[in-house]
Amino acid sequence: MHRPTTPRDTLRLILQENLPPLTVVALYLLFGELLFARMGAPSFTTLKIEHEAVNAMALVICLLYAAFRTAWLAKQAPADAPLLKFVWDQWRGSYLNLRHVVGFLVVHLSLPHFSVTFGAVKLLIPKLNPFTWDATFFAWDRALHLGVDPWRILHPILGTPAVTFVMNVLYNLWMIVMMTMIVWQSWSADRRTRVQFLTVMLLIWAVPCTLLATAWSSAGPCYYGALVPGEDPYAPLM
Repeated sequence: MHRPTTPRDTLRLILQENLPPLTVVALYLLFGELLFARMGAPSFTTLKIEHEAVNAMALVICLLYAAFRTAWLAKQAPADAPLLKFVWDQWRGSYLNLRHVVGFLVVHLSLPHFSVTFGAVKLLIPKLNPFTWDATFFAWDRALHLGVDPWRILHPILGTPAVTFVMNVLYNLWMIVMMTMIVWQSWSADRRTRVQFLTVMLLIWAVPCTLLATAWSSAGPCYYGALVPGEDPYAPLM
């Protein structure tokens, strides 16, 4: 995408860069509203609290990114250039212009509505399609591992408090990694990659994470014993 030379060029590029992800958000919100009207919306209290925490995390990541970016720019400054002017000119040219600021705001004003709708739709899955796939997934898991539950293969290696703690930390890091990527790409100077990343990310959450999770509705191994009659194969892990 070329650099805009007129205000009209700038507005056209802003539209091109933000229309695909905004279209996905709008369609998903419409889907959610139609679904809530038919099924009855769940309580948003917990979702709003969780979302406020995500917003706070995004702000911290954004500030850290700005700090590291500024430090990196300072190291790139020519020896004979005024440091503050050089850093400011780099920020203004790469990020603090109408095109980039509007793009950043579009992402961080639309994602909250998308994420809250996603959370609400997720809570409706058992009403749309009761949890019926847990036993099937367990059988497939055992068959793929030649008649042995895969956790029994890994447990001698991973089944210690220290390893469990590390795995839990790594598991929870995914939110920080995701928010870092969103903040980075929403500001990114590579506008083509930015559009592709944001659009594909939203489509992944909207289609596989919603439709496939509903079609193959399952609660997960830790709830297996409460849902499937008979012996709980995961009981030793609890």
